[in-house]
Amino acid sequence: MTGGEIFVECLKAQGVTDIFGMPGGHLNPVYESLYKNREQISHYVVRHEGGAAFMADGYARSTGDVGVCLTIPGPGSTNASTGLGEAYTANSPVLLVTGQNSSHLAQKSPSKSFHGLDQQTFLSPITKHIEIVKTVDQIPEAVNRTFGAMRSGRPKPALIELATDALTTEVNLPIPARNNGLHPAANSMDLGQALDLIQKSKRPFILAGSGVNHSRATTELVKLAEYLNAPVAMTAMGKGCIPEDSPHSLGIFRSSITREAIEYSDLVIAIGTRFVYRETGNWTMKFKQPLLQIDADPTEISKEYPAQVGICAN
Repeated sequence: MTGGEIFVECLKAQGVTDIFGMPGGHLNPVYESLYKNREQISHYVVRHEGGAAFMADGYARSTGDVGVCLTIPGPGSTNASTGLGEAYTANSPVLLVTGQNSSHLAQKSPSKSFHGLDQQTFLSPITKHIEIVKTVDQIPEAVNRTFGAMRSGRPKPALIELATDALTTEVNLPIPARNNGLHPAANSMDLGQALDLIQKSKRPFILAGSGVNHSRATTELVKLAEYLNAPVAMTAMGKGCIPEDSPHSLGIFRSSITREAIEYSDLVIAIGTRFVYRETGNWTMKFKQPLLQIDADPTEISKEYPAQVGICAN
């Protein structure tokens, strides 16, 4: 198999069924393989690479899994960067796959190459994981690591850069199985402390963010709200994690109703929210009551507000 065929087989193993992109010479071996696998992977051609990134973002948000877009290097990746930037701030798992000039040119200044660009430096501020593939044997594990990273913790975009000679080299390599990432489970001590807080509370308030949608935990959120008879407010990115017509839904956070509900509550349960400036009024909002914070990203626990109990879990 060529490197391009190996790469597509790796995507199939990771469960990819849809791709958005604009064909270009650097990725010809990938597109040749995509054509052969058109029954397994649907490719949607765009008129602008930015559109591919935004479409992959929409796909990721609606499915809860990785959205994939393909572009040429240089202007292709810079055009896609706006969509990646939006996906980064929205915690959306978008994978940008882009080509790169032959690996023997790696020591040359990118500005001297066709569509040359140091894409790693350019895109590192808006990605959580980057793989620079220079040889064909690096492809399987690069894809495996990338999907593992994107499916672990808080979702963010990632980049895989493929050198043209890595895609044209022919070799037989094993294809890694699907990588579902790491999903931390709450420890018993934290759960015990959280349960103690909830049992002592008479007027709990739930603030639900995008993490609920990413974890596909909407059913569990509704059950929790019903069990506690607690009102639920959603962040802008968490919209949809509880039905708007639910008797427990207060709609989007920051309305006068949600402010009153927080003031009245004796416990705030924050699930999958980062407490960004819009919801907190530039972090002027204060919590007089205990805060129970649940998030898949351990770095977010107590980052903006001190949590009496923090649980790192999906």
